[in-house]
Parts: sequence; structure tokens; C-alpha cells
Amino acid sequence: MDSEEVSAPRRPIPWRRLLVEGGTIVVSILLAFAIDAGWEARNERQEERDLLASLTADFRMNREAAAATRARHVENFDRFVRFQRLSSAELARLDEVQVAAIYRSFAAPWTFDPLRGTLDTLISSGKFGLIRDSELQRALIAFLNLRADSEEDARYMSNAAEIAWNGYVAHGGPWRRAGVDVDAPLPVLDAATLRAIREDPQLMGLLRLHLQSAERYVGELEVQIEAIERVLLLLGDRPS
Repeated sequence: MDSEEVSAPRRPIPWRRLLVEGGTIVVSILLAFAIDAGWEARNERQEERDLLASLTADFRMNREAAAATRARHVENFDRFVRFQRLSSAELARLDEVQVAAIYRSFAAPWTFDPLRGTLDTLISSGKFGLIRDSELQRALIAFLNLRADSEEDARYMSNAAEIAWNGYVAHGGPWRRAGVDVDAPLPVLDAATLRAIREDPQLMGLLRLHLQSAERYVGELEVQIEAIERVLLLLGDRPS
């Protein structure tokens, strides 16, 4: 190369254009992140709405089931009290259906088995945090804890019922329900046998033992009903 040849002048670095292009790329990336985050947030909120709707449906059914279980026990309590107060003449006049109704009040360990599929799924899947209402979260956990507490009383009640059922054998029981096919192997309980049961202090004691355990269970059940109502209140639901 000729030593006298003049080198080509260097072009200036287009800092402004590079900064603009670089800034555009950064903004595009941040915008993409923001869009993704927005979509994720919207999806989570929709998922939360769906979960809350499912919880509402579950707890509405729980409210009905718990109330029905409590009503059965209260009816049995009242029927057993009336049975104890009947005179011998009144007992003798009872027909098969009336006798069967009294029999159904003996050692009937009705339990409330809540529907908790949505709640269990929320916890097992790690999505419990989708519920943003911390008060509702606490109410749901409180319901689960109460349910666990009542299970022990339910076992006591069932055990007491089984003991009472064994006492039927001495009086020819157990018996079939009224209206069941006459060819069924179990006999029908009649008024005379019902009177014999009432005159059996040991069996009556076993039946009262069951009623005592059922009363404890109902006490736990009433607390659960309050917890269900609390959850539904926080879900925006009211009794119809």
C-alpha cells in the first residue's frame, strides 16, 4: 500500500439508533412478560371464581345434609321420650306402622358425611392459595378441624348402637321395617314385644346410652352447621 495513501475516515457509531433499537427490544420483552403475567392473573382469577362456585355448591348441599341429620336425631329423641311415657293401654293399641316408627328411633346412629371434594382437591393440589380471602381460608380450615373432632363422637355413637342392637336378640330381634316383603327373614316387631322391651331395664339402659352419645354427636353437629353457615356467608350465599 502506498504510504501516501490516505486511510478512509471512520464512520461515527450511531449511538442514538442503537439506544432506540435496544430500548425497543427491552420494552418488547417487558411487554411480553406483562402480557403473560396478565393472562396468568386473569386465568387464576377465573380459576378462583370457578372454585368458589364449586365450594358454594358443595356447602349448600352440606348445609342441607347436616340439617337433615340433626332433624333425624331430634325426631328420634322426641319419639323415644313419647315411647317411655306411653301407658300400657296406649302401647297395646299401637299398629304395626306406629310400632315400626318407634323402633326406628332405637339406636339409629345417623351421621353427617360432608361433601368436600372441592376443598380436598384445593388442598391436595396446592391451590388453596388461589382463594384470596384470608377469612374464608380460615373458615374452611376451621370446618375441617371441626369435622375431625366430630369423628370421635360418631364412633362412640356407632359403638353404642351396636351394643344396643345385641340386646334385641333376647326379645326375638332384630326386626324388619314395616312394609318390607313378608317373606323377608326378619320378624315384625309387634306392640307386645315393644312393651317387653320397655320393661327390660338392661336394654332400655343400652338404648339410653346410645341416645346420650347421639346427643353429644348432635352438639358437635350443631357447631359444624354454624361453621358451614359461616363459610357460605363468606361465599356470599344466604339460606333461601
